[in-house]
Amino acid sequence: MDKLVDTLGDTLGDKLGDKLGDEHVEDLVELVIKLVADYDYKFNEHNDKLSYSQYIFDVAKCCGYSEFVTAYKDSTTADLYKMIMMQFENKHVQNVYVISSFATFSEKILIPKSDTLSIREFYNMHRDSMRPKYPMPCKLVYQLYYDDGTFHDHSL
Repeated sequence: MDKLVDTLGDTLGDKLGDKLGDEHVEDLVELVIKLVADYDYKFNEHNDKLSYSQYIFDVAKCCGYSEFVTAYKDSTTADLYKMIMMQFENKHVQNVYVISSFATFSEKILIPKSDTLSIREFYNMHRDSMRPKYPMPCKLVYQLYYDDGTFHDHSL
């Protein structure tokens, strides 16, 4: 933190010291440090609370490109399709699925586009197939795949 204060002080002092005076530069540096600390606190608190009410999915296209998508646990699977469409800016999401890999086989499990089935209910029905993608201490992130019809690699 002291290095940040020195860096900000030097930077702002060089740019604004002649115009504002040293005491005003110190006040400005203090304000910036408080704002950054407030931002860090709120952002970290948001991320810590995220997994209580939402699932985090690493959603991959068939070509391998992926992004994180968050979805409230009690949203419907139809809502999940909408969230993926918005995240990828693509209205042509045809199928969303999980690939369940066990020692002897792999299975593609289609997530139905339903207005009555919640994501939590789907997760509970397929708990054994939905394994975390990243090791501890990372937050729980589940791998999903989506097919938008532009690349058809259906191998598992």
